[in-house]
Amino acid sequence: MTLWIYLKESGILSLVLRLLLTSVCSGIMGYEREKRNQAAGFRTYMIVSNASALVMMVNQYVFEQYGMGDPVRMGAQVISGIGFLGAGAILVTRNQQVRGLTTAAGLWSAAIIGMAMGAGYYAGGIACFLVIYISMKFLTKIDTKIAKQPRMINMYCELSKRAHVKDLIRYARNKKYSITHLQVDALTKEPDGEVAVTFVLHTNGAVRSEQLLAEMEEIRELSFVAQV
Repeated sequence: MTLWIYLKESGILSLVLRLLLTSVCSGIMGYEREKRNQAAGFRTYMIVSNASALVMMVNQYVFEQYGMGDPVRMGAQVISGIGFLGAGAILVTRNQQVRGLTTAAGLWSAAIIGMAMGAGYYAGGIACFLVIYISMKFLTKIDTKIAKQPRMINMYCELSKRAHVKDLIRYARNKKYSITHLQVDALTKEPDGEVAVTFVLHTNGAVRSEQLLAEMEEIRELSFVAQV
């Protein structure tokens, strides 16, 4: 019991334990991300988490040594500030798919775990690490299966006549799809000549891109269709 109380205080042993636990937890999380070829990996997670832990320890040290200040004010700045770092890991692909959300969330959670360890809240930090790591490591297949099919697909097609654009829209409605960002460009000088159409097709997520292209190629008015 005496050792536990000592580990909760700002001693050398407590400091070493906090940074050690922070390094182990964040390092494992970062290694999992690095195996998936994410930009933020092993070192990034450890740096973010250890720096967050130190912020909490500095805040605690100042409060205990000088009896002034808010013991959680610096930690609050970490929570908001780490969002800028996480935002840099988020990308939107040409298929309107968002990449890097898990990495960004992982960085933010690594900072929070570091803060918990830095504050001496070992149980909370370890429990949070276990839950997040299980989510990142073992629930990936479920997440991949749910998001396997793109719900928004950038499409390009060519129609033999401008009037056939309405047939394309009718096809989407019959399939329970919706079309946004529709743009029609004439390919000939004729008023009702061949046109090129670009649009974003919103599907229900139950159709593969290859299957969708095969279905659209069966539309008689279409002379060309492709995903862009």
